[in-house]
Formats: sequence, C-alpha cells, structure tokens
Amino acid sequence: MIWILIFLSLALGALLGALFWFPIFTIVIPLILFFIFRNHPREIFYLFLIILSGILMCNPRVESGEYEIVGFVERENANSSVLKSVRILNGDRWVRYNKRIIILERIPAGYYVYSFGCIKGNLFFPRYVKTIREVKNLTTISWELRKGFGDFVRRNVGNESLILSVLFGERRRKEIEESGLSYLFAVSGLHVGLSYIFFNTLISFITWRRILKSSLSLIFTGIYVSSIATPSAFRAFIMIFLWEIFHMMGKKRHPLEIMGITGTFMLFSDPSQILSPSFLMSFGATSMILLALSRTKNVFIISLYAYLGALPFLALFFQKIHPLSFLIGIPTSFLIIPMFWTSIASFFLYSVSLKTLSSLLIKGMLPFEKLLGWILKISSSTLKLNVSFLFYIIFVCLLFLIFFLHSEQTP
Repeated sequence: MIWILIFLSLALGALLGALFWFPIFTIVIPLILFFIFRNHPREIFYLFLIILSGILMCNPRVESGEYEIVGFVERENANSSVLKSVRILNGDRWVRYNKRIIILERIPAGYYVYSFGCIKGNLFFPRYVKTIREVKNLTTISWELRKGFGDFVRRNVGNESLILSVLFGERRRKEIEESGLSYLFAVSGLHVGLSYIFFNTLISFITWRRILKSSLSLIFTGIYVSSIATPSAFRAFIMIFLWEIFHMMGKKRHPLEIMGITGTFMLFSDPSQILSPSFLMSFGATSMILLALSRTKNVFIISLYAYLGALPFLALFFQKIHPLSFLIGIPTSFLIIPMFWTSIASFFLYSVSLKTLSSLLIKGMLPFEKLLGWILKISSSTLKLNVSFLFYIIFVCLLFLIFFLHSEQTP
C-alpha cells in the first residue's frame, strides 16, 4: 500500500505546515540525508514528501492583516463563500495563493470577485466586495440547477423539507446537528455512489456498452458533485473515476490504493484541505469502511467502523459525540437510500424540464420524510458526551494502530 503511505506523509506534512513555518530551503534536508543514509531511501522519500507538503502549505506566507484579493467563487454557503484561484496584493505585487479562502460574504458561485478586507488564517473578513465577471462552466451550471431545484422543492413542500438535506447536505433543521447523524447527510461516498448507480442504471436502458455507459454516468455524476463542491464529494467522485479508469485498462487496484492516490492528488491541488472537517471525516470514515469490508460484510460492523472513522474529527471540531448514534444510523441509512434515489430522480427530471413528474416524486416522499424527521428527534434526545482534545489525540492514535494492523503494515 505504497500510495497510502505517500498520502499519509503528505497529510502529516500539511498538518505540520499549518503549525510551523517551512522555509523553501528545507527541501534540501532529505537530499543531504540521502547521502548519509543511503540504505534507507524509502524513509527519506517519505521525509521528502512531508517537507514538500509543509512547504506547499506554508508558501506563500501571508500574515494576518489588510489585503486586496481577487478570486473565483467555487461555492456559496449559508453565510459565506469559498474562493479558489486566489491572488493577493502583497506589497506592490499580486501573489498566487495556493489555498482556498472562506470569505464571510454570500456571493453566487461562478463569479470572479475583487475584495478588500482582513485575512486571518484561511478566513477573509471583507469590507468591500465587487463581482468582476461571471464564468459559465460546469460548476456554475450545476449550482444554478441546484439553486433552482431548491426553490422548486421549497415551493412544493415547504422550507423545512429534508429532501435538500438528503440530496445536497443542507442542514436547515436543528435536529440534524443535534442528532449525531450529520455524517449521514454530509455528501460523501454514500451519496456519490448512489448517484453513480442511479445514472448507470438509467443509461443501461439506452446502451449496454460499458465505456459509453460509464462515461455518461461519470459526466452526470460530475454535474451533481459540482453542485456540492465539498472535499468529501470530490473525494468520492475521484475514487469512482479512478476505479473505472483502472477497470477499463484491465488493471485492478485495491480500494485503499485508489483512496491513497485520490488523497495525494487532492493534497497536491490544495494542501489546505487537510484542515477541512469534510476532508478529514471523509477519508477517516472511508479508510475504516474499506478495512471493515476486507474482513466482513456485516452491516452492523461496517457501520461501527464508519462511525469510528469519523468520530475523532467529530470530537475535534464539535467537542461532542453521540455514543449511540451509529446504532440509530443503521436504519437511518436504509431510509436515506430510497429517499436519495427518489430525490436524484426528481432533480434529474427538473433538470430536463419535466417539472410535473419531479413534483410528484417530491410529494411522494413526504411519508418517508416524516419518518426521517421522527428518527432525528429521537436521536437528538439520546446520550451526548462532551469530549476534550486529549480524547481526540488518544483516539486518533488508536485508529492509526488499528489501520496499520489491519492493512498488514507496520507503523
């Protein structure tokens, strides 16, 4: 599992780069060590990746303060937006910033913006924001479809509908956060996998040619993923894409290896993703699920492993865990699956202007939606534990030990 070790080395370097400053000249340290310890080239290679990732995370170094920035709005959140392809006016020159920035202003996706304000870490507090120009691409088209479908759902079944939560991960209802089941609503492997299966099945009625069927399924799934634009959704899509590519080439790869390649690509494209809860919980849960699948097909055990994979990051970012939520999560996931398939079908029908059929599917889900809301209320009243940072450190160490033992690696 060489790619897993490469991914973990880059992840460690990115985490260290978030805590410490890595000057560019530190890249020569592995070269010096290579001539001293030539009998350990693999270990020196991993050290090189750690330092390289730390350098990518640190550079360009931007101190907290007032800056002018230009960037492309990748997605719009409830009270903020995410910018990529950011350039910062640092002194008298524009510097390319290789990380995404969260600007605390709602700006529609698909626009280049100019803003002046204060940077603190990866947060930008704007004093002035102006949209420069709109760019039509897959992201903007999918976001327009998502926004239009969201308005369509709210007009038909109300603002508190769980359909948008199931389909897009929107958390408009307080019960989702308090239930401990928010990891089921975060768009990740379950949602993206179900989306790919849906389109693959739909296209199979038109053609049985595998390459054409897989290609079209990936395109439609990519549109759905672009409407989410979160690290967990991209992680799942890239893994499916690589799986299909290797299968077409006749080269089988272990799912853990594909996960390692995916994580490596994502960290090289944006090392700051290592600080994203979506990124960490997605890779944590996926790695534990893959380990569980290599040992058993028991749904209870797989659900437990998925919960354990996400648990340390839930504890880190929310300081609260629900010990019994993974038990409630098993029947909830079985309920979410048909709801998601119906929702994605409704979204597809809306996208091709068959709004009457789309509306019928939405309204047909109301009994399932009420049942899901009832489960969320029950789960939100179960036992909750406040946890400390020490618990997080201990738990992460235990998970790494379990991972290496199960994958037949040595720490």
